Amino acid sequence: MKRLLLYHILLSGFAYTADAQAISQTVCANDVRVKRYFVSNPAPGMVYTWRVSGGGNVLPSTSDTLYVDWGTVPGTYTVSLVGSINATCETDTAKYNIRVLPPPVVAIQGNTQVCAGEKVTLSASGALQYVWNNGTTGSTAEFYPAGPAVVWAVGYDGTCFSDTVHFNLNPVPLPVASFTANPLQGEAPLSVSFFDQSANGAQYFWDFGNGEVSSNANPSTIYKSPGSYTVRLVTENAAGCKDSTLFEYIVVDEAFTWYIPNTFTPNGDSRNEVFRPYFPDFVEYTLGIYDRWGNVIYESTSVDGAWDGKKNQTLVPQGVYEYRLVFRNPNDLKQHRKIGAVTLIR
Repeated sequence: MKRLLLYHILLSGFAYTADAQAISQTVCANDVRVKRYFVSNPAPGMVYTWRVSGGGNVLPSTSDTLYVDWGTVPGTYTVSLVGSINATCETDTAKYNIRVLPPPVVAIQGNTQVCAGEKVTLSASGALQYVWNNGTTGSTAEFYPAGPAVVWAVGYDGTCFSDTVHFNLNPVPLPVASFTANPLQGEAPLSVSFFDQSANGAQYFWDFGNGEVSSNANPSTIYKSPGSYTVRLVTENAAGCKDSTLFEYIVVDEAFTWYIPNTFTPNGDSRNEVFRPYFPDFVEYTLGIYDRWGNVIYESTSVDGAWDGKKNQTLVPQGVYEYRLVFRNPNDLKQHRKIGAVTLIR
């Protein structure tokens, strides 16, 4: 906005007119504060005297041009201009008022600690309009910081812009869920221990897939039924950031049950004629029969080896004999040895 200042200089009966103009009537305290005022039509021989009251720093200038740094303190300041010829005849004083307006003071609010890579919404206040460094122009803006970041906003109140306001975002590293388990496979009921290997975790939630859960760092559970189980671990840090992982390899086998009779009757009635172990599947085993003095009576390695109560095709006496059984569990391939007694009844 321009304002025309008119004043008259009287000398020897002649009237001299000079026009004093200014760049702006209103400035903002945080703008580029050097403003220029000048006489647009100086009279020949006229000398001008500038005065600034109420504040402002007068910068070096020519006789007909004035530069002023208004500073950062809001207020109303006055520029005065007096012209004279030969330092004798002066014009009336021309005055020009400058209003230095305070800029809006913008504040940014939001959560300073967020989970890395997750959305954080910041809000600004103190102005009518805003511009954020990501291009958003509303009072709120969304950011997805992967690491420490500084965001900024500028507010506008219709006349002045605010200073640039900065806001520090300090994303918290995400936890990384991980664990191991032992054993990974076995017969029901199977007891499994779990060992947390997570990074940046502070709290834990385990779902073992068998209906049981735990919040311990290194829990255990018992799988009572055969099947394949998926285990899920959710770990959370102090800032509430979470990560989860699944483990799908807990395999529980049907319990391997086997039976060894303690009596048999090889008497020709086609019932209970032989002595042998009984397994749910085909299992190769070694079976040995010994008398009370440790002499070998029968020995076989087979999937169906059975003692018929004879030694070298000859019936042995009725009595108690020792058996020795060796086999491997097909579920876990562990070797089992069993020593016991069987009674032969005729």
